[in-house]
Amino acid sequence: MTAQWQGINSIMINPHKDIAMQEENGAALTEMKWGVDLNNAINRRIVNESHATFLQLQDVGTDSSIDNKFLGISVAYRSMLQTCKEELNKMMNEEKDDSLLNDLRDQCDLISIMEMVWHLTEILILVSQPGGYCLSQLLGWVKQHFTDVDEAVHSLIAADDVYNHSEYWHTINGLLLQGRLSEVADLLKHHPQRDQSTYDEFASIEELLLKMPVFEVYQGQSVNDFQGKWKAWQEECCHRFKDGDFDKIPQLKGICEVLTGQSSALENCRNFNQSWYEMLVAKLLYTEPTVTIFNLKRHAVPSINMFSSMDQLTPLDKITVALLALDVHKTIQQTSEVLPNWWFSSHLADLLYHSGKLPDNDDRYILPKFDTDSLIPRK
Repeated sequence: MTAQWQGINSIMINPHKDIAMQEENGAALTEMKWGVDLNNAINRRIVNESHATFLQLQDVGTDSSIDNKFLGISVAYRSMLQTCKEELNKMMNEEKDDSLLNDLRDQCDLISIMEMVWHLTEILILVSQPGGYCLSQLLGWVKQHFTDVDEAVHSLIAADDVYNHSEYWHTINGLLLQGRLSEVADLLKHHPQRDQSTYDEFASIEELLLKMPVFEVYQGQSVNDFQGKWKAWQEECCHRFKDGDFDKIPQLKGICEVLTGQSSALENCRNFNQSWYEMLVAKLLYTEPTVTIFNLKRHAVPSINMFSSMDQLTPLDKITVALLALDVHKTIQQTSEVLPNWWFSSHLADLLYHSGKLPDNDDRYILPKFDTDSLIPRK
């Protein structure tokens, strides 16, 4: 029996070895077809454009000592996904047909999820962080992939009256939870409630925001030195909060309470987050800034319980929890089960294998089930 490709999802089967035998016996060719989700233009572009990066990775080999090389390849994969997502957004802006628009939106959501998971894998698994400290990378991850607050900022700036805008304080709290404190200070700077003739609550909160210590692990700062500065800063926040410095303006009092790391204050900010992923990073920022990758799963559980429970995880939640647990094999298994094709799992597994993060002696992989459940985390 022989076969010949007829397209992306079709093979013609010949029951004989050659055409002459087929004609002699009068046997007909049989066409085999199956459904695939790689037959749209964007997905075909992902497959085609990732080919060169894949070949580059094969040339690198399996030298786990060259992290920068593997990081560059990982960034190239993510950049390609980002480009495809931007193209989909452009197509959505131009599309008038509701049915086609929904298809484009679904494709964009899927690529966004793939990019987000790949980026988190890069941070936690692929690149070795000095001492395992990872908060600054997680803050960058949240800022890049949870962009509702950026859209709110743009809307706010474009408004005629920024300070009376209905989303003004909501936007400030969103920025606060992402650790973008200088942007919060900028939005507070010219507030009309400021009264410099008496005690200026706005100046006081701005001082606290801009004085918050940042752990500069790449600049040789010691953990003890940072923790000393952090403790002194947070004690100052607590003193001003308890002394009632912000009692006259409840919104500023709420900001200061978050800075003190009060768990109740963070829980009250639940509605300012898109998901428990953001809440996890926010809680770490104000309670455990020297967290290491080895303790992330333990910290994740309380944040998950604020939104649902460990028994009600979405497929994307399960992938994220596997990453936070640093379980590489479970991550590949989950993506194979949930994502609708092999592209993501195979390329990510190939990169992790070459970088020495994925041993080749494990037999726990299973065939994908192509789960169609929602990947989007609960709000």
